[in-house]
Parts: sequence; structure tokens; C-alpha cells
Amino acid sequence: MMRKGWFFIWPVVFYVLVSAMVMLAMALAATAADVSPHGHSCATAVEIKAGGELTTALDAVNDHAYFKITLPKRGLLDVWTDPGTLDIWGMGLLDSSCVAIPAINGGASVLTGDYARLTVPSTDLVSEETVSTLPAGTYYIRVDPEPIDVFGDRFTVHTRFRAHFGHDADSAEPVNLNSSIDGELLYVGDAEVFRISLEKPGEFSARVAMPDGNAPELNLSFPDGSTAGTLTVKATDDYPGELTVVSDTLDPGIYFLSVTPSRNKDGRNLGKYELTIGFNSEDPVFNPDVL
Repeated sequence: MMRKGWFFIWPVVFYVLVSAMVMLAMALAATAADVSPHGHSCATAVEIKAGGELTTALDAVNDHAYFKITLPKRGLLDVWTDPGTLDIWGMGLLDSSCVAIPAINGGASVLTGDYARLTVPSTDLVSEETVSTLPAGTYYIRVDPEPIDVFGDRFTVHTRFRAHFGHDADSAEPVNLNSSIDGELLYVGDAEVFRISLEKPGEFSARVAMPDGNAPELNLSFPDGSTAGTLTVKATDDYPGELTVVSDTLDPGIYFLSVTPSRNKDGRNLGKYELTIGFNSEDPVFNPDVL
């Protein structure tokens, strides 16, 4: 009697088992489709867009994941993973020659305030070296696995990029005379520095203003850091405060113009600003007798 009953039941059991196996295979295939391969060196690094993300997994304790990222301009960079990622021991940022940049570590992002495994600006506590911005170019993100064991769980590498002008004389942005620039101050201690090259002597002026607040601070300096101009403050209908740096006559040479947050009643004044640079060269007067 039991044998006769199983004759009718086993096709149903077989169907259920096959259906379960098919569903499991489909789930595994979908999971695999969501996981992107990663490189195991800079030479095989998988490209990730600046501001993009990729999902991958580590297979073993010696499985280092490499991603290639290209920054279109100088700026700031954050790299982070979702909370609960257990297979990652740490991250490193490498330059275009695949050499680690030791001063770039994890910390609170100046863009969001949230923790990022890699963030620029960043300061190395041992060497006290600071990387304030990254120049445009190619970099590599290295993901290091836990040294004891990994579970092979999926995780997503997120990136955030914000264009930003250079922070000091070494990274200063060259600018044209008689031009206008839109910049932004993002955090207390921020600065955007511009490099000015004069081929002739002349009168120089620079005006900076914020539409929604007091103007940032301006400083025009020689390469040795000494001041090269005087400051004046004025109000306009469009801006509650404008700051202008002027110099009667500047000799030919290299100068640096820095824009930094100014103080107001709420602390430091941050946000977008407009910088206008003017220059009138002192062309020699034509003298027909000197021919």
C-alpha cells in the first residue's frame, strides 16, 4: 500500500526539488550579476567613475581588490563602503605609478561630515603631511581584505568627487588677467589659491563677493609670502559686502591670490563666491624721437 502511495507522490516531490534547484540557481545568477569583477593589481584594475560605485566581493585573505579612477579636474575625493562590511581591513589610494599616497586616510568628510575610508583633504598623523586636494589624473583604489578570514560577502565601493581649486602656492590655479572665476569655500580652514603671472608692470585689482553673505578674505602675496597689495571694503546693491585687493603698480613676475573664509556672527563664512581680476598694463608712451 505504501509503495503504491509513493508511486503517486514521488513526481510531486521531484517537481518541488527541481523547482527549488532552479530558483536557487536563478538567485545565485542574479547575485553574481550584481557583483562586478575587480582587478588584482594596478595593471588589471577595474575602472570606477568619479562619483560612481561598484559592487564586488573578496574571495580570500590574499584577495586585494584594485579599482582605477580618473579625476577630470583638481578636487576633493571620498571613498566609502556601506556599514556592516566585514571583509575589508582597510583601503589605500595609489598614484598613477601605483605608489601609495600615505597621507590619505579615513576620517570625516568635509563634504558631508560622514565617515569615509579615504577622504581628501586628509592629514597623516605620523608625518603631519597634509593632502588638501588631488590634481587631475589617474589613481588606484586598493581594498585590503581581513587578514584572518573573509566571508565572500558583497560590498559596494562608493566614490564622491568635488572639483576644487588648489589650496596653496604649489597647487595654485593659473588664471587669466581681466577675467571672472566662480569658486567655493567648503569648510573652516579652506582656501583657494590662484597663480597670477605678469609680463608687464601695471595696476592690479581683485574683487570677491558672496551673494548671500559677507565677502571672503583676500590676500595678494609675493612668492615669499609677503603682502603685495592693500585691501578695501565696499557695499553694492547686489552684494552686502565686497572685498577688493588693489595695488597701484606691480612689477612683472609671479603673484599668488588666496581666497579664505571670513568671520561673521555665525562663525566662518562659507559658500560660493565670485572673483573678478583686473589689470591695466603700463604700456610705454610712444616717442617718435626715440627711433
